[in-house]
Amino acid sequence: MASPPIAARVITEVCAPWVWCLGVPFAVALHSVPGFWTGVGWAALIAFAAAGVPMAIVVRGVRRGTIRSGHHIGDRTERYVPMIAAVVVAGALCAVLALGGAPPPMVAVTVAMLVSAVVCLAITARWKVSVHAAVAAGSAAILTAFYGIVTGPLWLVAVAVCWSRVRLGAHTPRQVLIGALLGAIGGLYPLAARF
Repeated sequence: MASPPIAARVITEVCAPWVWCLGVPFAVALHSVPGFWTGVGWAALIAFAAAGVPMAIVVRGVRRGTIRSGHHIGDRTERYVPMIAAVVVAGALCAVLALGGAPPPMVAVTVAMLVSAVVCLAITARWKVSVHAAVAAGSAAILTAFYGIVTGPLWLVAVAVCWSRVRLGAHTPRQVLIGALLGAIGGLYPLAARF
């Protein structure tokens, strides 16, 4: 069997969920939070909790051998601990943001991330939904809610992510389609919140 194209591997790595979760809070803060350093501070907290903590758990699991299917966690049954951790951290982060008086756009983004994580976790109990697709489409939706039509190219990136996951044999077309739809719907929460 021929090896997958380099493009698919690169897209999967460069557009991994943790990368989106790292960048989106900063993009929202720069757009919607008065005071550059205030926005950067809140964004850094969200990025650390939403990207750093779950990825650290995954890397530790891979190194200790509790996650044997690699850092993209190809085995659905190995996803539970990192996904539960992501939900718990996102829930705690929402509480910290609310109690700390975070700007409403930052709270809205974190709630969107939490909702998407909960839905993906619930589905993962029975089926291997594509978290890559969910996070890519959800991120595109979140940024569209803030920046508008100018974010159109991000939707093409989300499509490329879906293609890469199918091309690598990590997911079926249905798994990436459902993941992308769930992510996009959850990512529109900031728009619906009308902060």
